[in-house]
Amino acid sequence: MNTSELRSDFLIIGFQSWVWLVLLFLTCFGYEWINLASIKDWMPLVIVLFVGMSYPLGIIQNALLGNVLNYRQLDRRPLLEDDSRFSPFDQLVYIASVKPELAATLQQNILQARLIRATAINLVLVSFLGLLFYSIRLGFTWKGFLFGAILSFFVLISSRKALVKTTLDNLAQIRRVYNLVKRTKVA
Repeated sequence: MNTSELRSDFLIIGFQSWVWLVLLFLTCFGYEWINLASIKDWMPLVIVLFVGMSYPLGIIQNALLGNVLNYRQLDRRPLLEDDSRFSPFDQLVYIASVKPELAATLQQNILQARLIRATAINLVLVSFLGLLFYSIRLGFTWKGFLFGAILSFFVLISSRKALVKTTLDNLAQIRRVYNLVKRTKVA
C-alpha cells in the first residue's frame, strides 16, 4: 500500500466533499455578495488552500463514514461461508501472514470500496443540496423541484445499493480467500 495511493484517494474524497460544502454554504448565505473579480487576484492562494484542505477533509470524511456505515452493515450481514467465527479483520491478518500478495490485493479492493462509499455519500449530498440550492436561491418551480427530487431519490437508491454491494462483496471475497488459504495450508 503506497502513500501516494492513499493520498490520491483522500484527495478525491476531499474534492468531492468541497462540492457539497460549497453548495451548503451558498445555499445558506447566497452568492450575491461574492465579488468574483477580487477572488481572481487571490486565485493561486485559494487553490493552494483548497488542495491543502482537501486532504484532511477526505481523511475526516472517510473516518466518519467508516465508523457510521461499516458497523451498521457488518452487524446485519448474513453469514457468508462456513468459518464465520473469525472477524473479517482477523481473516485478513491471517491471509497476510500466509500469503502477503493476496492480502495486498484484498487491501486494494477495500481501498476501492472506501472510495466508492465516499463517492456514493458525496453524490447523495450534492444531489440533495443542489436541489435545496435550486429551490431556495434560483427560484422554486414545481417542474424543477420534481425533476430534482426524482433525480435525488434515484441517486440515493443507487448509492445505497452500491454501498451494501461493495461491503458484502469485500466480506465474501475475504472469507473465500481465507477458506482457500486455510485449506491449502492444512493440506
